[in-house]
Amino acid sequence: MNHLKIEQVESKNNLQKEFIVTIPHEEISTRVQGGLEKRAKSIKLDGFRPGKVPVDVVEKREGDQIVSEVMDQLLNETAQKVLKDNKIRPATQPHFHPKEAYRKGEDFSYTMHVEVLPEVKELDLNKLEVKRYKVKDDPNKLKELNDLRARAAGENQPIKKARKIKAGDVVKIDFEGKIDGKPLQGGTAKDYELELGAKQFIPGLKKKGLWAKTKGKKVKLNLEFPKDYHEKSLAGKAAVFDVTIHEVMERVPGKIDDALAEKHGYKNVKEMEAANKDILARSHANMTRAQEKQELLDKLAKMYTFDVPTGMVKLELQSICEQLAQDEGVEKPTEKQITAWEKEYKEIAERRVRLGLVLADVGQHHKISVSQKELTDVVMAEAKRYPGQEKMVFEYYQKHASALNHVRAQILEEKTVDFILKNAKIKGVEVSEEALKKLSEDQ
Repeated sequence: MNHLKIEQVESKNNLQKEFIVTIPHEEISTRVQGGLEKRAKSIKLDGFRPGKVPVDVVEKREGDQIVSEVMDQLLNETAQKVLKDNKIRPATQPHFHPKEAYRKGEDFSYTMHVEVLPEVKELDLNKLEVKRYKVKDDPNKLKELNDLRARAAGENQPIKKARKIKAGDVVKIDFEGKIDGKPLQGGTAKDYELELGAKQFIPGLKKKGLWAKTKGKKVKLNLEFPKDYHEKSLAGKAAVFDVTIHEVMERVPGKIDDALAEKHGYKNVKEMEAANKDILARSHANMTRAQEKQELLDKLAKMYTFDVPTGMVKLELQSICEQLAQDEGVEKPTEKQITAWEKEYKEIAERRVRLGLVLADVGQHHKISVSQKELTDVVMAEAKRYPGQEKMVFEYYQKHASALNHVRAQILEEKTVDFILKNAKIKGVEVSEEALKKLSEDQ
């Protein structure tokens, strides 16, 4: 492109670049003329033979549209040239700000703003130490799995002798919940069987709820939903429940024998116990992997403190706000809600973006990629979660490139984390299952 003028403007922010681009009117006129002539050959108008429509007629009818198409093309081409010539890796799409509207016969100038990706210092895996957790063998854990299977196959039987309710009992109750005197949606039930201590209900039953009550009692429970309650609209709110206790039962577990094993799909107790070991091993593997990843990310967050592109942070905050709105059942959050969320989660968004850039840099240096098979396998696994709707799930990913790219990014992140954990210096740590859970809870 001849005589294109590109001028870089000084910026105080190293991640923000600004250029003034001037496109000569000769280039614009040549392209517009070419567009008009091409259109003249294909347009069909009454009174003219095909391919014989005068260019000036086409210009009167469709000139503005063709100019608009030419300008869009030139903006994209010149922007790509600016990025290539200046070796810029854009963090987000460039923004264009024309000095004024295009006028025929005059040069066209626009300002281009673009955020660039920061330079990331290469991670030295030889100097990075990570913990490799191993859960101690505990025969009691295998016994607990057997006991759980026996309890699941057991029966609830009314207690034979009147006594106070205790942990593990099952009470048959009616209850009606209210918040601020108004009925709680989904907070009413009849003959509901509640196992005390099984976390089926709102916390608080132990100290001031149904425990130590007896059959036939009517109880008013003043409880409070936890601040981290899964239903965000109820989190932290006080509620009153009127409860009637109809029956107190105790769970009588089944006998641990071959018949119990068969109920759970195994040939005998030996096969069931072998399956227990596999279940426990997978559970521990998932727990240790999650803890190792979390500690690795925490360590990387301390090692890297570079500034991150505001545009990427904004996109991450948008994603966080959308998730919060979904979690809290808010169809259209108010501006006040969004502002509050963005303020609360800004640091988290910055951390996510920064860690994402670090992991992306590691992946690029070590040529870590996602194969089509890996991508397809994850989509298939997601589709299987919706029996009967598998085709719909596949079509969704086919039509929404952004959703597929999100899956690809997740796979790439996990592969990169695995690569780091495999190649960094390892410090073996043996812990109990309880200690590992506590580590996770404390973070």
